[in-house]
Amino acid sequence: METMEFRQSLFWDVNPQNIDPQKNAQYVIERILDFGADKEVKWMWDYYEKPLLRKVVERSRCLRPETKNFWKLFLKDAKIIDKDRFSYHHIGIPINKPIKGEKYLKKYKLYHTDYNINEFGIEWMRYDDDCALPEIIKAKPHLAFEVENVSEAIKGRKVIIKPNSPSKGVKVAFIEESGVPIELIQFKT
Repeated sequence: METMEFRQSLFWDVNPQNIDPQKNAQYVIERILDFGADKEVKWMWDYYEKPLLRKVVERSRCLRPETKNFWKLFLKDAKIIDKDRFSYHHIGIPINKPIKGEKYLKKYKLYHTDYNINEFGIEWMRYDDDCALPEIIKAKPHLAFEVENVSEAIKGRKVIIKPNSPSKGVKVAFIEESGVPIELIQFKT
């Protein structure tokens, strides 16, 4: 696998060209987990063995608490992600206060931001008190993965929101995996 050409803004305290991803693995992993863009997270995921990622998350004293908690949950059962079937898409994070740029989805009684407007694929979500979505979705961050066929991808899994179409050309479903909500997205062609 090729090494990543690291951004100076990600490794602001060193010359990124001098970073050896093997020798400086913990440093690289911590920075990417805390501040990495989608392509850097994808590269890290493919480059490093999952036991090393778990070890860094468990032992790190540098990771922000919210980052550490999220990745602990995510890495707990990392083996479930088949890169040929599941492609990382975005992360949805629940919040309690209004945020600039949020839009209201009346059908779901929630506000959200567009995950495409930032390089990290972050979707901020705020729910009305009478929102009928499952509590786990309203309380915990969710990861979203693009799949070729949502109906096939949910087979044998704990479905918490059945397949539906929130917008034209998109089909989604939510499953729960190891206590974490996962959104599966299919773009219809």
